[in-house]
Amino acid sequence: MLASARLLNQALAMLSPLLLVRLLDIVEYGRYRQFISTAGLVTSLGGFALAANLNYLIARTPDRSNREAKIRFSAWRLSSM
Repeated sequence: MLASARLLNQALAMLSPLLLVRLLDIVEYGRYRQFISTAGLVTSLGGFALAANLNYLIARTPDRSNREAKIRFSAWRLSSM
């Protein structure tokens, strides 16, 4: 199931620019590409900051429960997908 979803996602990622370049004029397509590039950069940087903050917070408070650490780790894993 997951493999087919990833395959579909990559197929859409490859075909959507081909369709959009035909439907949008050059200025609108440029704005679209700028947004996609900026969103990718922000997402990448956000993932790095989240991982560093989780490691810092978990190491800083060793007296917290194991359950809370699992919840934070799960949140980090979900954000990195």
